Amino acid sequence: AGVEKPSKEIFEYAIEKLQFNTSDICMIGDNLKKDILGASAVGLASIWFCTDSSVSQDIPENAIACNSFEDILELFKKEG
Repeated sequence: AGVEKPSKEIFEYAIEKLQFNTSDICMIGDNLKKDILGASAVGLASIWFCTDSSVSQDIPENAIACNSFEDILELFKKEG
């Protein structure tokens, strides 16, 4: 792709290669700046895997913070 996260071009490249609609993709990442803010820049929903239970940083409106893999699985079960 020629760029790295959090550049929005890397996310646009991945979306194009996957041939999915943006609304059908959820970015899961453990780095707020590179993964979550980068995904948010192109309108992707995202899950911030944050092992620190006291999340004090602002996250984008289309993101959610989870502290465990079980929490992430529960989110997908609810959507599913």
